[in-house]
Amino acid sequence: MKGIKYLLTIAECDGEVVIEYNLKGFLKSVEITVAKHMNFDTFEYVWTHLPLNRAKIDEWLKKAPEGFQMHEMSEDLSFERFWKEYGNKVGKKTMTENAWKKLSQADKMAALLFIPKLRTRKKLDGTQMPYPSTYLNQKYWEV
Repeated sequence: MKGIKYLLTIAECDGEVVIEYNLKGFLKSVEITVAKHMNFDTFEYVWTHLPLNRAKIDEWLKKAPEGFQMHEMSEDLSFERFWKEYGNKVGKKTMTENAWKKLSQADKMAALLFIPKLRTRKKLDGTQMPYPSTYLNQKYWEV
């Protein structure tokens, strides 16, 4: 096991921050993806106030500016996991995989987490699951 990763999203920014802690709970690495709209003050806040210990995350989030959210990341955000969990294998797999590749890590997590909820909703209203590519392209988890 490598450690535990968290995904920090900031409402005012397009980018995301992946924070990894080692097995003892100490900060191991920080990866900031292209953040088109992250101003210097936000960057500086993240960089200087990042919790160095995993145990301090909840405390840090309480003090963080509005719009900061942190979620534990699943180790497997692969397309194959999505394809297996979605189950409704219709449409072109390559188109669906291309749509998956275009998603941010936050969207991939949200898409995977929303599948059971959508499946339940579709059973209740008696309608079919959308094609996997439609699910991804229309971002059903945001509706």
